[in-house]
Amino acid sequence: MLISPSGLLAASPSPATASSVEQWVNCLKANLPQRSVLTLKTRTFDARGEVSSRSLTLYSQRSEARQQATVQITAPHDLAGTAYLLQKHNGQELTLSYLPALGRVQRISGERNGPLLDTTISTSDVRHVLNGFADGSLLIGKAGQVNDWPTRRIFITAPPGESSDYDKIELEVADPQCVVVEARFYARNRLLKTITAAPGSLVRQGAYHYARKLKVVAPKDPLYTELEITGYQADIEIDSSRFDPHSFFRGR
Repeated sequence: MLISPSGLLAASPSPATASSVEQWVNCLKANLPQRSVLTLKTRTFDARGEVSSRSLTLYSQRSEARQQATVQITAPHDLAGTAYLLQKHNGQELTLSYLPALGRVQRISGERNGPLLDTTISTSDVRHVLNGFADGSLLIGKAGQVNDWPTRRIFITAPPGESSDYDKIELEVADPQCVVVEARFYARNRLLKTITAAPGSLVRQGAYHYARKLKVVAPKDPLYTELEITGYQADIEIDSSRFDPHSFFRGR
């Protein structure tokens, strides 16, 4: 799945032909299962060392018209049961949270780029990753390399008038695996966040490639987060209650 100073945005890439854009979009989408369940562990650090760790399960389901994801925290004990529901249907977004201490579901609105449970990951980041970075207009840039992976750079610009935390995203897509191994998020030509796949972390399971370890860094944030995928299930049946606003937070 998933680094560059703002100066890289100044070099405008040549617009790709429609066929090449379509080729890369289709390749990225083909590497995204329609339904998946991931178990993950996050570890967040500051200059002195680790400050927090989280274990969680991510359920996702997507189609052309609708994307849905539920994040459930399983550890540590004081946060277990916390859950988030993210939905996008025909361009309309909905984000809900459930905190066991409050015992009720709340809608998240306004600034969506805040940290998710003391990490450097936001719900907006989760949306982009699960949707395969498919929203917006695309330009294909030059070939490059990240760690040991040959890559193709892809530039994404948010659609006019769309509410988004980022207006530009640069992707480095491993070729031929079609996995985003580096993503850089910008607003007003200012780098806000970088998500990078750890060296040697690309793996294949069944028909899909993915990066097992990621690092999330925000230049102005003293914290950074390391994420590891510890379990991966693709194209399996997921109970619809996982994405129901009235039951997404309930354990099974």
